[in-house]
Amino acid sequence: MLTCEMNSPQTKGHRLFVALSLAAFVAVLGVALKERFTGNSYDSLQSLSASALNNFDDPRVVVVYLDLNSFGLLRQDPILPWSRAWHAQLLRKLTSAGAKAVVFDIVFGSAGLDAAADEEFASAIRANGRTLLAGESSGKISHVTDAGKEWVRASTISPPYDRFATAAAGWGIASHIVDDDYVVRRYVAGGFGPDEQGSLTWAVATFLKLPVTQRLDAMRNANGQYLRYYGPPLTIPHVSYAEALATDGTPQDFFRDKIVFIGARPLTALFRGRQDEFRSPFHSWANRELFMPGVEVHATEMLNLLRGEGLQRTSPLVETSCLLLAAVLFGGGLIWVRPVPAAFTALGGMALVLGISMAVFARGIWFPWLIILVQVVVALAWSILFNSVQFYVQQRLYEHTLTRFLPPTLVRKFAGNPELLKPGAVEQTISIFFSDIANFTELSRNIDSDAL
Repeated sequence: MLTCEMNSPQTKGHRLFVALSLAAFVAVLGVALKERFTGNSYDSLQSLSASALNNFDDPRVVVVYLDLNSFGLLRQDPILPWSRAWHAQLLRKLTSAGAKAVVFDIVFGSAGLDAAADEEFASAIRANGRTLLAGESSGKISHVTDAGKEWVRASTISPPYDRFATAAAGWGIASHIVDDDYVVRRYVAGGFGPDEQGSLTWAVATFLKLPVTQRLDAMRNANGQYLRYYGPPLTIPHVSYAEALATDGTPQDFFRDKIVFIGARPLTALFRGRQDEFRSPFHSWANRELFMPGVEVHATEMLNLLRGEGLQRTSPLVETSCLLLAAVLFGGGLIWVRPVPAAFTALGGMALVLGISMAVFARGIWFPWLIILVQVVVALAWSILFNSVQFYVQQRLYEHTLTRFLPPTLVRKFAGNPELLKPGAVEQTISIFFSDIANFTELSRNIDSDAL
């Protein structure tokens, strides 16, 4: 009787209906919540890939930090703007050291308080001939999609102080596209203002005539790419501003033929104006407030352009197709598997998704893979719940059916071992003893059944 119940067309039809319903639910869940897991998917791939890189070492880009140590050693008042005489002195040292380019991630928007220091700095910029300065954009950066490429525009821009800008080799906008969780994930090559001014790092790449800038419509193609980070904050080779200025602080080889970025390493209550730092994609559940200096974000952008390692996100069509496929395989498939095998199948599926995501990430493509893991977990939970309820109901029906034909003792025996009811036989060696009672037939005719 139990075998008939479990394999009945009604049971199979019910399970098929549940499988299709679960697959549809998992598909809708994946598509609806995909963007909620986009940032975490990107961050986790960055962390895993950085672990695979071990110790990153590319000396072509270095950073000079205006940090707390420099304030103390140079007796610089943290409340006042940094003296431009210091910048002139540093620039002269970098010129003698043979730096390939010097990039100030510091906005010099107007004349300073010391005209002599301004003139000294302007002279150092002209003498260097390889200095690039930062401008600012005002208003929210808007996104435009054109021929499948993401384009950005800002309403107005503020160039550097004219006296410095005319002496410099170029300038660019230092703004970033910042996500809601305050992580910079996408790269802005240009599109600022009516003249579509390029970004700071794009200005450097153009000045150096990097191959990435030579392609047709290169700036537009570079916009919207995702950054490949190389490690947590302070991964890129760096030195303190005061150490860079000191005669015996930093060897000249540290700067020779390097692209040198100069910018702040912000600390609370220091550096007037906006705090130029962003959350690192290497933040963790244990440390949610791990911040990266904005100048290191620019240095990372520069390395991406030098190494040709900008990331592309998969298209919406590919992402939706993957989510639907996962819904069919796991949402519609795990319901047919018992809990323990289903759990191992789900773990294997999640490991496969991670492996594929890491493989394509190494080739410069990333996918919001964590949403598939959510789909698998939901499908597994519903599969275990459904099969557990199904097993309980079938067990009760099984016992109820046995009570119609067997005494309670045998019901408990068979309920504890359903294998006994399967068709077939088991060969065993047994002994049978035949005996008869004298005059049994005659005796049984003359007494009632209880006495018999």
